[in-house]
Amino acid sequence: MATKERALLLKRISKSLWLLFFLVGTGIAQDIFIIGSTEAYFRWFIKDSLRGAYGIPQYEYLLNAGETWTDLNIMYGNWSGYVRFTGMYNSNLPDPADATTLFGINYWNVKYSLDYLSVEAGNVYKQFGLGTLFRTWEERALAIDNSLLGLGISAMPINGLDVYAAGGAYKSLRNIYKDFVKVLSISKNFSIKNAFVDIGVGALNRTLDRQTMDRIVQEINSYPVENRFIPTHNMYAAGGWMTLSVTPVTIYVEGAYKWKDIYREALNKPLISTNGYVVYGEVQFTSSKVWASAKFREIYRFALRINPYTTGYEGILNYLPAFSKMIGYQLAAYYMPVAQENGERAYQVDIGGALSTATGVEVSASWIDAIDNKPLFRMIYLEVFSQLKNKGKLTGAFQYVQYNIETYFNKPGQPMVHAYVPIIEYVHRFNKEASLKTQLQLMYTEQDHGSWVLPYLEFVPQHRFSLFVQDMWNFKPLYGKGLHYVSAGINWRTDQVLFSIQYRQTREGINCSGGICRYEPAFNGVLSSLLISF
Repeated sequence: MATKERALLLKRISKSLWLLFFLVGTGIAQDIFIIGSTEAYFRWFIKDSLRGAYGIPQYEYLLNAGETWTDLNIMYGNWSGYVRFTGMYNSNLPDPADATTLFGINYWNVKYSLDYLSVEAGNVYKQFGLGTLFRTWEERALAIDNSLLGLGISAMPINGLDVYAAGGAYKSLRNIYKDFVKVLSISKNFSIKNAFVDIGVGALNRTLDRQTMDRIVQEINSYPVENRFIPTHNMYAAGGWMTLSVTPVTIYVEGAYKWKDIYREALNKPLISTNGYVVYGEVQFTSSKVWASAKFREIYRFALRINPYTTGYEGILNYLPAFSKMIGYQLAAYYMPVAQENGERAYQVDIGGALSTATGVEVSASWIDAIDNKPLFRMIYLEVFSQLKNKGKLTGAFQYVQYNIETYFNKPGQPMVHAYVPIIEYVHRFNKEASLKTQLQLMYTEQDHGSWVLPYLEFVPQHRFSLFVQDMWNFKPLYGKGLHYVSAGINWRTDQVLFSIQYRQTREGINCSGGICRYEPAFNGVLSSLLISF
């Protein structure tokens, strides 16, 4: 979209919002219902070359950065509208090695709904199944905001049958791409005696624009003759998913396939024309005392992108989450896998249950190999927790992990990490509001940076206020000096406001949010956040 056209569109939206506010303020539109929120973050960067917090603009000369989002959801009869203002200055969230500044209405959507039909225009979020074939979504912690800027239509001609179609330009947080995307899905759910079935199929078509194709052709023509191929503007992909539930067992399968995609395995590798696929399966068992699940996924060259020149989560059209249990303890969550688009074969088993009325246990195991059988990730995690008679809760956990740091952290020549992580946590409740959490985490490894210990203390004197302090200490480094990474902070909340300010020192590592993981550099500085709902 041209800059002039975009400015005109934003101007029209702004006028419409002011008119709506006027109507609400004068009482003319008394049936309009409005809710919203504001989320803001401010970071002050303190250069610390000893801990690796240096070398990017924020540490060298900018010194501070911030992000803010204001969401407004408006409902009136069959109509609904959603507007989000996004502001960033000097932010390193979109690109950890650079500074991003942007302000404006980054997302808007208008929707008209009937019992059997809905039509939406603007930025469209949608997911097919688990998202293997298609997903547009937002994840603010990682500065991901992928949508289709276009039109979406959902119809339910008969009970249980849903037909959805959408098309538009792909929009990320910072860019609107001229390449065009069209999607279609048909799903149906029904019951047969005591069995519930939900089945769906979907298709995706991406059309490259002329400018992108010219760039591709120019690059291919620079290759040796034996590596050249004839590119096409259109890529097609299709998939299906099914849930079969017969209490206490639920079976879920999903798969997707793409044809002749113009694909790049890595930045330093040439373009190729290739097919790709993903297959996924899961079995769950649930009873009053025991639950269990087993999962499998295989990926082969299945990065669905708006064009082959995008990297990371910029330009991604689908969703491939990390195939491992998300663990809340920092040391146990440090070596987390990232889904490998080029190829991986992954297994995961989770089992949990009650040992008694006061004690429960959870066990999780993951096994991931590259498509050529190279080991990537192994993990076993055990957690036992018990409610004590003094109203306290005691938790003990242990993790063993093998981690291919060469692949996940992009550190060529580094050996496989073998880490052992025991954890103990005790939460004591003084009354309904006041509590004290004490935690000790230990990681022992003879690879990467060596072994770590992390004591953590959190005090909640009453439900509106809490404070914490921790020290992550590299007590047995393999090289250099054993460093301390100290963090402390205060949180304050009301029914509508949450405010936090903390001083943080964190080492480089994998940051996960919503099942999406990526590598991030070390941080040293002050972080404050504010969340207001209205």
